Amino acid sequence: MQAYTVLGPHWFEIQTKILPPHLSNYTNLGSQISTQISMENNFPSNVLISRHNPKAKVIRLWQVSDFNRVNVPFSVEMVLMDEDGAKIHATIKKTLIYKFKHEIIEGKVYSFENLGVASNTGAYRTTHHPYKLNFQFGSLVQRLSNCDILKSPFTFVPIADILGGCYDTDFLVDVIGFLTEIGQEREITNQNGSTTKLNVIALEADGHKLQCTLFGPYVDELNTFVGAGDLTNAVVIVQLAKAKIFQDKIHIQNCMNCSVLIFNPTCDESVALRASLNGSDENPSPLTFTQVSTESSVQPLDEFLHITPRITLQGLKDATTESSHVVAATVKRTLNPNSYWYTSCLCGKAVVPDSKMWYCEKCNRHVSKVVPRFCVKVRVMDDTDSAIFVIFDKEASSIFNMSCADMVRNGENNDGERIVPPQIDETLIDQTWLFKVEAKPFQNPRFEQSFRVKKICTDEGIIKQFKDKWDNEDAVYLKNTNEGGSLSTLLEKGKDDYVVGSSNVLSEEFENFSGDSDKAKGLIVERSTVDVSQDLMMKFSSAVVNLGDDFDNTPLCIKPNTSSKVKHISSDAVVNPNTVVDGVKPIQPDDNAKPINSAGSVNRINSAGAAKSQ
Repeated sequence: MQAYTVLGPHWFEIQTKILPPHLSNYTNLGSQISTQISMENNFPSNVLISRHNPKAKVIRLWQVSDFNRVNVPFSVEMVLMDEDGAKIHATIKKTLIYKFKHEIIEGKVYSFENLGVASNTGAYRTTHHPYKLNFQFGSLVQRLSNCDILKSPFTFVPIADILGGCYDTDFLVDVIGFLTEIGQEREITNQNGSTTKLNVIALEADGHKLQCTLFGPYVDELNTFVGAGDLTNAVVIVQLAKAKIFQDKIHIQNCMNCSVLIFNPTCDESVALRASLNGSDENPSPLTFTQVSTESSVQPLDEFLHITPRITLQGLKDATTESSHVVAATVKRTLNPNSYWYTSCLCGKAVVPDSKMWYCEKCNRHVSKVVPRFCVKVRVMDDTDSAIFVIFDKEASSIFNMSCADMVRNGENNDGERIVPPQIDETLIDQTWLFKVEAKPFQNPRFEQSFRVKKICTDEGIIKQFKDKWDNEDAVYLKNTNEGGSLSTLLEKGKDDYVVGSSNVLSEEFENFSGDSDKAKGLIVERSTVDVSQDLMMKFSSAVVNLGDDFDNTPLCIKPNTSSKVKHISSDAVVNPNTVVDGVKPIQPDDNAKPINSAGSVNRINSAGAAKSQ
């Protein structure tokens, strides 16, 4: 029997336990990673510390982001392989990333000490080992610079086994095959409004073909490889892919940050695959390269009218989240007619001159092949605002019906001087199109925000349907909004009498002066116009107000009107302003009345009684 240091159910409980051999199960990772796992229920095997100091190579290392905060790491994951080729998964939890992130590098060999052990479960398992390792605060990592492990890091599963349905999809898989098909790139909208690139490729080996769906940055890697043009008998390795069943068909897809995409590798497995073709290794028979069917791709009508939400330019500028929208706008002018293109690497990113060569920051190397690509900035307007849109190479080439290289050649005169090609303004100015644009929060008031155009719809039929649809919906919205606050809507919704609230308020305020209040004197009855003959100034029956200036102290006494009647006036009746209606006399001009001078004195009104001069 041997003694093992054990962490109890809680991290602070440390004890030593003697395990009899018949209660132990040895699980070996080659000859180095060796842990003793007790099968007793009272033994916390998920926190057992490794007894040996295993030596292993980090064949895969990646970071998992927090689900709610993308920029915050949740854990660091890795796959370790020993000298015998056995693999095991290891995890560094969030609170320990700072301690080990600078010590571990992918592709290097390390010795490990004091690693926790837990069961390897879940639907995204990277190895078939029954256990996985967890780094502890007391774990020790030492790099072995004079040691290397030359075993292949791949464990390939034949495509036929995956298609046959006999592979356990809870485990990630390594696949190798010839690239025979590439689909059409498109975008999908996530639940939070953001978009993700998507493309489909097909891999073929031993007469079996398997589709692989790529998302996000893996699509960029595919585009970079396709741009290089070396597609003949291209071999592709997808490491740590997820096998899924979709529409009764099995396919694989990348796992974000975990999977690895390798084009034309030089490993032994790739050489053997090429040799399997009819012919020699130096000149193998070419495979047929085709385009993946795009029947399931979104049609422009659905994309611009039903799937992507509509927005105005003002709403686009007020956007607070990253999302995609469709806006109908008119191009007014080109903002960069003299710099409508840029020099690009084959991957699509801009390059900068360096050491008499071109340097691509994305590829992180100097490149010799560069091409011009469109980058046209335009000012667009709609009924709400104006904005700057940036049209890049793919959409610009479709609009101009020529490549950027051809446009640049057309922009040179006989003397070799560059001029602005007339096609730019002739094609763009005063055109009303549908733009699918990318909205991002903008917080720099020093510069005007610009928006990247993802797609452009120039189809007149779709544009007309878009305008008709939103014009009708806007008209209904405006109608409901206007009717919601109108008097006719209030009368329609509730046909009872509405008491004018201001009369009640005034009545309550005037009780302090006269002590008498008649509430609810103003009524609205059955949609007809009502004449309210109540004189609110009756409350000041005993008040005398001096409206004269300093040279005229003649008081004006307001007498109460003892009658308070409500008379219905027919909607067809013509009311003469000079007509006396039931004792209600129009106000006649008084020639003796004098205007109030701006410098005249104002007499204070007593709470009960006549006003007294100051």
